[in-house]
Amino acid sequence: MGVGIGVPGLVDPDRGRVAVAPNLPALNERELGPDLGRVLGRPVRVENDVNAIAVGEWRKGAGRGARALLVVTLGTGVGGGLILAGTLYRGPDGTAGEVGHMPLRPGGPRCRCGARGCLEVYASATAVVAAARAAGVPTEGGAAAVAVAARAGDPRARKVFARAGAAVGVAAAGLVNLLNLDRMVIGGGLAGAWDLMEPHARRELGRRAFSRPLERFRWAPSLLGDDAGVVGAAILAKENMGA
Repeated sequence: MGVGIGVPGLVDPDRGRVAVAPNLPALNERELGPDLGRVLGRPVRVENDVNAIAVGEWRKGAGRGARALLVVTLGTGVGGGLILAGTLYRGPDGTAGEVGHMPLRPGGPRCRCGARGCLEVYASATAVVAAARAAGVPTEGGAAAVAVAARAGDPRARKVFARAGAAVGVAAAGLVNLLNLDRMVIGGGLAGAWDLMEPHARRELGRRAFSRPLERFRWAPSLLGDDAGVVGAAILAKENMGA
């Protein structure tokens, strides 16, 4: 039996190597798969964490049956994993799916990646808390507290989620037009507030996406929640062994 592990960073799954893990710098340039394999005495498959989440949702969750799927995680940052034509698509350098760093507004706020106006600066939990604090909404308790305020009718909090949802909708429209996506699964810590964002995302999507693919496209909240990455990593580990 093999072991699967998801790492938040740029990963070479064939070598089990972590190239860069910005939030776990001790793993940078580390041959994590071989290292853990020697300790555990079994093969270890290392994958990007959101790619593992995407595989989990595609095979066992809200992405089942999709032909062109993007799984988006709205959390501290914004991540994405792509399933195209029945295959996890990583791209030549393993960076495919980084939807959080799609530029939406060239002169927008600075992103942690160094660029301006990325989706992440509008639709991550970090961005929601920052925008709410700037608007005078109490943020003790993080994005969940802002969602409580929005559901209680606070117009400032509702505006924060409207902005986040609209940003997701703009990004989704570009991806639907580019890739003919038929489904987008929303996960991550901010997914619990998706009902506050979805109407605004849907409005922007409807304004910008081609009508033909839009007939097929649908949003879906994550079914597996926090277990999606575990499920996906296990599936990838099993397939890595040829089972």
